[in-house]
Amino acid sequence: MTVVRLVARGTIEEAVLALHGEKRALARGVLEDAETAGKLSAAVLESLIRAGAAEDSDGARSKKRKTR
Repeated sequence: MTVVRLVARGTIEEAVLALHGEKRALARGVLEDAETAGKLSAAVLESLIRAGAAEDSDGARSKKRKTR
């Protein structure tokens, strides 16, 4: 059985499907690199997480400024 899914361009559905694809790729990368991640120290992992959180909050601030 073949299933074909039609999605219109520029819709929320298209954006959601794109996010699903990105999440799948991210999960695949994390699982493939799990052996490497195990070699990182707790301090290095913490610094990477904090750097990512800082980038996220900076992005949220700039979005707020643009909408004002």
